[in-house]
Amino acid sequence: MTETVFELFEAAALRVPEGGCLCAPPMTGRPYHPEGVEIGYREARERVAALSALYRAAGYGRGHRVALLLENRPDFHLHWWALNALGCGIVPINPAYRRDEMVYLLDHSEAALAVSTSRFRPSAGIQITKSTSMSATARTIPSVGESFFPTKR
Repeated sequence: MTETVFELFEAAALRVPEGGCLCAPPMTGRPYHPEGVEIGYREARERVAALSALYRAAGYGRGHRVALLLENRPDFHLHWWALNALGCGIVPINPAYRRDEMVYLLDHSEAALAVSTSRFRPSAGIQITKSTSMSATARTIPSVGESFFPTKR
């Protein structure tokens, strides 16, 4: 019996490797894949393995929480499965949140990493700081941009 989201994904990928896994239909004006995209299970499994290896090499694993600000992109699921494979929990961030709502969510989630696209960061990069009433110091959460995504352009 499978127990994790990653194990369910892995079982499906092994059962139907040529089947469709993730799909974003064409949508003019959408900031990602306006022409549409479909990712099969074989490709998704390869990309999840690559992401998982990158997260593992960066020191993330069981017990870490990682914030994902990736809209409703196929990449969201790839990162979710890669992190779940390592025992990490995700903190999904709604891109419609105001800044103060995002800060509140991050303060309470204790995320160790924030993953976002350049759309949600100033051109100089993102700096998400955490502070609590118990501490006068702010902690910067490491963030990862689009260059981290092993995706086709």
